[in-house]
Amino acid sequence: MLLIATACAGKGTGEEPAGVTPAANGIESKTAQDTADGAWLTDLKVKEKPAKPDGNVATAATAGAPEEKQGEQEEKTGSSKATVSTKKPGAPVSETQPVPAAGNGKKVSLWVTRDFGRKSILIKTVALQKNWSVFDVLETSTRVTTAHGGAFIDSINGIKSGSGGFGGEKQDWFYYVNGIFADVGALDYYPRPGDVIWWDYHGWERMSMFPAVIGCYPEPFVHGFRGKAGHTTIVSAEGNRKLADNLQKALKAKGVASVTINNLDAGLLKNRQGPTIVLGQWSELSQIDWLANLNKAYTKNGTCVHFTSDGLELLDYRGRVARTIDSSAGVITATGEGSGDESPLWLIVGTDQKGLQQAVDVLVTSPGKISGLYSAAIVAGEVVSLPLE
Repeated sequence: MLLIATACAGKGTGEEPAGVTPAANGIESKTAQDTADGAWLTDLKVKEKPAKPDGNVATAATAGAPEEKQGEQEEKTGSSKATVSTKKPGAPVSETQPVPAAGNGKKVSLWVTRDFGRKSILIKTVALQKNWSVFDVLETSTRVTTAHGGAFIDSINGIKSGSGGFGGEKQDWFYYVNGIFADVGALDYYPRPGDVIWWDYHGWERMSMFPAVIGCYPEPFVHGFRGKAGHTTIVSAEGNRKLADNLQKALKAKGVASVTINNLDAGLLKNRQGPTIVLGQWSELSQIDWLANLNKAYTKNGTCVHFTSDGLELLDYRGRVARTIDSSAGVITATGEGSGDESPLWLIVGTDQKGLQQAVDVLVTSPGKISGLYSAAIVAGEVVSLPLE
């Protein structure tokens, strides 16, 4: 179940409604999944960020919508708690998120999918009204039911959160804004014109978390998070300068205001001041300890990939190896320092130069191929959606 609004019940307090899994999506308060969110980054001692307000476990994305399906699709999943009537939001404005201007023709994109974007349920452009939250946008366009006094989203279009029972799979709704995993409840995030709000229903486990996703490209590089589009930095080795130049031109053509290219530097990765893209072959990138440690944390960082001395391992959402690639391959993936990271890290990496070239080509010439994906591998010219099923 997704929590709807930010509340004072912090993570680990035991104040979650009885029977509600702490890592479930929320309308209201931050959940225990946030502990897992930043765990791998704490281990790596990356950049320090100011404390964030209590948040949720939902998500929303950006432009380049996945293949649109007309109408709405209803599905029934495993049993769940009885639903209650939808709570009509009218919450006060969050201190950390200013209220946007009135609608006046300003629009946002709403995506509703399941199974990590594999199945599209609803793709819609919504006219943004004054003081609307993410929840307002969702409630206006779908059938939403809530539980536990309106605090948790129980279902969207009949697709219900499920605890999975003893030993079963837990499934819930999560939302991203412009490809960044939101750190507040759906009532406490006020979208801006041009934002993409992406709700996805999928399975999860205690340590499975996806701080950022690639399927909203060219977001978050255009509109950013909370209306702040930070400066974009491409970090690459000198030998890949031509590929970096091509990517820079592609980003600017998509409307990204500020993009620069820098040589490989661990400091730029640790202390990101805006969205950052690292580009290169793994053999050279692995020489940077910070990236090597990130790769070692593959079960927790949400990239869905693991580079080895023999090639590339592709993962399922639990972080388990589901496929091994011993030939040329490239990846386009993203991660961040837990939820709400305004400076996510994108990785465009090849097992060799051919794999790197393929990955850059997809992003520069065929970005629609990654639309609606959490992460992607490019193997023999084929774009493989990650995490694997």
